[in-house]
Amino acid sequence: NRVVDLEELNGTLVYKVSGKRKNLVFGLVPIKTSVTAYVSAENGQVIQSSQSFLGRLLNRISKTAD
Repeated sequence: NRVVDLEELNGTLVYKVSGKRKNLVFGLVPIKTSVTAYVSAENGQVIQSSQSFLGRLLNRISKTAD
């Protein structure tokens, strides 16, 4: 599930998109982590993104599942 809100970030209107990323640890074990991206309302470019420490670690050692 994704949640989209319209917010202001550093004086710019952005869409805050929150969702889950599914990672496969060692290609076998599925784990979901939270991800938040801030997308410009003017041009659609990602301005900023954030995720937990666990999410960043899993991105380095696992595959992203579809």
